Amino acid sequence: METAEAASGWLQEQLRSVGPRATVVSAAYPPIHKSNTRGLFIIAIAGVIGGFIGLFAALILSFFDTRIRNPEQLANVIGQPCLGVGKTSSRTKKKAGTADNKKELRPASAKVAVDDPALFNVASLIQSSTSETGSRMRYVGVTSLQKDNGSALVAEQLSRLISTPDHKVLLVDANAYSSSASSENSVTDGERGLIDIIMDDGELSEKAVKREPDTGLSTISIGTVKNSQRAGQLIWSDKLRELKPSFRQYDLVVFNLPPLFASTDVGAASKYLDSIIFVAEWAKTSQTDLATALALNPSIHKKIIGSVLINAKENPLIFLFSPVANFLRKQRTFLSGTAK
Repeated sequence: METAEAASGWLQEQLRSVGPRATVVSAAYPPIHKSNTRGLFIIAIAGVIGGFIGLFAALILSFFDTRIRNPEQLANVIGQPCLGVGKTSSRTKKKAGTADNKKELRPASAKVAVDDPALFNVASLIQSSTSETGSRMRYVGVTSLQKDNGSALVAEQLSRLISTPDHKVLLVDANAYSSSASSENSVTDGERGLIDIIMDDGELSEKAVKREPDTGLSTISIGTVKNSQRAGQLIWSDKLRELKPSFRQYDLVVFNLPPLFASTDVGAASKYLDSIIFVAEWAKTSQTDLATALALNPSIHKKIIGSVLINAKENPLIFLFSPVANFLRKQRTFLSGTAK
């Protein structure tokens, strides 16, 4: 009992000493320096880290982005030089009828056009080259990767650029897949086009061929298209060869071809043509798709003699890292100044 009471007294004495024990050493004063990182330093670090992350993300995206953005990429895929880099601009032009047509001209309409200096090298190559038979080129096609990629526009302006009173040029719209045909090639009521000519007598008539009085360019519209695939098969059949005697009155015949996605039609057309000009749209034409299309159709690839890159943006980096684009820009400036 005495031992237990002694232990209990010792325990109570220890419990009294349990609790906080604090001693004031000195009074509290505000700190001389802030203990956290300065705000400007945080912003600078965040900017540097964000810049590296953005640069890394841009490199990753550019690695997986196969769209054509400079002439070198286009030339590497096709294996032929890029002959022109053009930006589009608004141009107003009246539609011209035939010399014998007394109908009133349609009102002027604004349209997007490629500057002519961008097509200067293309026109020079066509006029100076020869076909596989050794004669001068008479039948030239213009195509793109997919529809409405600018091939109709380039074919039209290229034909108008080459056409002179002493050099007769015929522009034939042979693209049955395009939903936005050239205004000069649109079919109105009572007019006949290429398909109608082939289905009927197979001879060119004055009503089927329109002629621009100012440039002398002759055009033939696509005609009545009810089924695009069947129309394409009809155009590039043996019946088109029957029109060759009628085409011989022209020094050059330019065909606006279907896109490469319609490879059957373009492949059949390549047997008829002397050469093909490919049109790529800046940042819209895929290198992978183009290389695949050409690999699957070697007959088309063989006939391509050059290409044109349109809708190019005025980005200084394009001209800084692309010697071809830089040269073509200087050439365009020189030719534009000479024309003025």
